[in-house]
Amino acid sequence: MNLNFEEFDFVLSENPLPARMQLYREQKIFTDVKIKVGDLELDAHRVVLRDSSPVIRAMISEKWSNGKALEFDEEFVDPEILEDLVNFFYISRIKITLENAFSLCLASHYLNLPELLSACEQFLSSKIVFENVVDFFIFSRKLGLEALKKSCAKYFSAQGEKILQNATICKHIFH
Repeated sequence: MNLNFEEFDFVLSENPLPARMQLYREQKIFTDVKIKVGDLELDAHRVVLRDSSPVIRAMISEKWSNGKALEFDEEFVDPEILEDLVNFFYISRIKITLENAFSLCLASHYLNLPELLSACEQFLSSKIVFENVVDFFIFSRKLGLEALKKSCAKYFSAQGEKILQNATICKHIFH
């Protein structure tokens, strides 16, 4: 077989740089910034964080001094999800669970991460059951999560009689 190519465009199936940068972060190689939430502090690379969020980009401005950590209020970024969130900034993957979805929604909303916020909203929408629909509905109203709010309303509509029999649910729906 004679292959006579003048050129051949080879592309890796996956870019190894994000995983490599993540490994550098874990090994603290060339890290130049710290992220702090409460007592938890993680090392990271400013260049990666800068491109992860417009909020972080604004925090890492030319006026920012290299000696300070990027601090986030625990009200918006839960220390429990900080490691997962920083990993997401590096490798664009995160596992959304019922245990972390609300915290990820809050952090995504605060850090202006619309793709992650949408993914969390879709995940929560798929997990609506009678026992959590009120909490999900209240949460959706608090953050302005219209898709989740619609999913809750659809659930309310489908479960009308059962819901009307529950005074707690009615109180939240009609107020």
